[in-house]
Amino acid sequence: MIWSRWSGAGNTFYILSEPKKFRIERDELAKALCQRFPHAPTDGVLFLESSRLADADWDFYNSDGSAAEMCGNAARCATGFLFKKNPEKKNFSFMTKAGLIRSQVLSETLFEVEMPKLQIFERSPVFFVNSGVPHVVVESKFDLAIAHKFRSYPRPPGSNVTFITEIGDKRAKAVSFERGVEGLTQACGTGAVAAAAFLTARDGSLKFEIEMPGGKLEVENAVHGEHPKMRGPALWNYDFDDGGAWEGDQI
Repeated sequence: MIWSRWSGAGNTFYILSEPKKFRIERDELAKALCQRFPHAPTDGVLFLESSRLADADWDFYNSDGSAAEMCGNAARCATGFLFKKNPEKKNFSFMTKAGLIRSQVLSETLFEVEMPKLQIFERSPVFFVNSGVPHVVVESKFDLAIAHKFRSYPRPPGSNVTFITEIGDKRAKAVSFERGVEGLTQACGTGAVAAAAFLTARDGSLKFEIEMPGGKLEVENAVHGEHPKMRGPALWNYDFDDGGAWEGDQI
């Protein structure tokens, strides 16, 4: 097998477990793979390699070829990817640029990730948080002008911009304009954590359901200095093998 495609609440990724086979640079490979099917573009590419400190070392690239320290939805997908290979194993770990990430299998399609230690840098005039990658959280419906305004905050390479609106007690809608994708994605795990951190900082509750366009994510303990837990689905789409054959859902 060369690569596997997974979806985490609609956030899509290719996962490669044999990256040394490729002679092309990883950033260029990520751009090529993500645009391979124009009618079904993919949000990012994750390279997994053997690790001395975890189940796998992690190297992640957005669809434009830029590197990212961490991705919560990709972490759930990576857990599902390894679980598919090792169905007796229920706990996994990844060494990322944001530190060691631990995850747990809750069912064949539901996974929990212990996210990196949350850092809240500012609450005013903007809510600026690092939930694995930087996010500016805006309490508003999506606004492209605002997204562009804060995309490079506080300086390049900038931040994701997550927009949040409340829909009920301990429930909110959120959508993220992601750097490296330069547009909205169906879901963003670090964005869901950032949204929960905003709500926790405001009213003190520790558990929220964050509804994103691609599905619902549960976030718990999004507190400065703590490791939030994020739960949600991850689904295998298909594999592509050395012989050029597809296995799984056709696109």
